[in-house]
Amino acid sequence: GEALLAYDRAVALSPDNADIYLKRGIARLDAQLLYESLDDLNRAEGLSGGKEKLVPFYRGKIYFQVENFERAKQDFQKCIELD
Repeated sequence: GEALLAYDRAVALSPDNADIYLKRGIARLDAQLLYESLDDLNRAEGLSGGKEKLVPFYRGKIYFQVENFERAKQDFQKCIELD
């Protein structure tokens, strides 16, 4: 929807901003665009140097949804470690 278009524009203007990728990844998850969301979350993680603890939380939710329980467990464990 409209929010995703706004995030697309924001990414175009600031392609190295981890927070924008994180927020767009969450918006894509809400829209059930799971693999696009994973791409954004992985990009946010890379740009933040792995310090953004919301990334593994939302990524874990996606992996759980697609029944990749081992990857979900790894990401949820990472959330605990980052806290």
